[in-house]
Amino acid sequence: MSDTIFYSMKLKANITPKQAFEKILKAVKPKGVTKNWNVSTEGNALYIDFGDEVSESFCLAFDKKEASGSCKVSFPMEGKLFEDEKKNEWKTLIAILHSIKFLCSEINVEDDYDIAGEYFKSLDYSFDIRELTQDENARLDRLFQEGYKNHEAFLLKIFSEDTKRDFPKHWTDALGPCILLRAPFPKISAVWETYVYETSTLKNKSLREIYYNRNWYQINGEYHLGGDPPAEIYTFCLGIGRLFSSYDFVDNTFGRGNNVTKYYNDKFLPLIVQTDAYGKCRMAYQFMLSLYDYCKFRFVGKDVINEMNTSFDKEHPSDLPK
Repeated sequence: MSDTIFYSMKLKANITPKQAFEKILKAVKPKGVTKNWNVSTEGNALYIDFGDEVSESFCLAFDKKEASGSCKVSFPMEGKLFEDEKKNEWKTLIAILHSIKFLCSEINVEDDYDIAGEYFKSLDYSFDIRELTQDENARLDRLFQEGYKNHEAFLLKIFSEDTKRDFPKHWTDALGPCILLRAPFPKISAVWETYVYETSTLKNKSLREIYYNRNWYQINGEYHLGGDPPAEIYTFCLGIGRLFSSYDFVDNTFGRGNNVTKYYNDKFLPLIVQTDAYGKCRMAYQFMLSLYDYCKFRFVGKDVINEMNTSFDKEHPSDLPK
């Protein structure tokens, strides 16, 4: 499979195309996925022949300080080849474009699915979990003493306290201190997606305006959600969803979601499975707060949240328990 990457950039006033090309040439190593690449320059243009039968030749041609174009690149959807940047031609080309970002006053990389754009952004970020503050440690101790000793119930209690939410009646059983979530629990994603109201990219619009209004479609009188959520919502749900045993999130990781996935699998999971109940609550709380920071979330008041819950229940009565 291949994916078409679209790219455009404008060099800074004191930078020449030659300087950008020198940086790219240094980034193309004679090993791994780039060992068969043939890179050449001619005037204000740089060419890459990938040496395979899948990817098109790449051309970066500057007119004065500006360049733009597109290139179809081999794109493995999943598996080890997708995960390994050293063997993934698609990731490698985007990383090379990212390597000259600091030379540009403007640069944009995207594709038809927003995968390339999100992966390009992800190269500016790394994910790690932070320590709890004094107030957060006090809250952890308080809730644990109140009986919230299962980390799933602990997190849902945190959600409800953070937003002062009145949960719909058919969700209240999930807020008990000892409850273990199971598959019949209705749409656990709604527990956090409906209160996550604004991110740095949602531009002061409610989540309903961004995520719901155009993506609901009707089949046999029932509403279904189509389309993908904004990247921040995807990343947050991907990370938090792993902490809930009943939540099945489709994991086509890329971009910032891939950073979270790697951290969870390589560092977080080996530690949380070895600790006691208090340790699991602590680590889950740290993970959740770190995702807040990573996705730049902030919350709004109770009235907006409850209005969203009420609208959801009215529009989707088939989701309510009989």
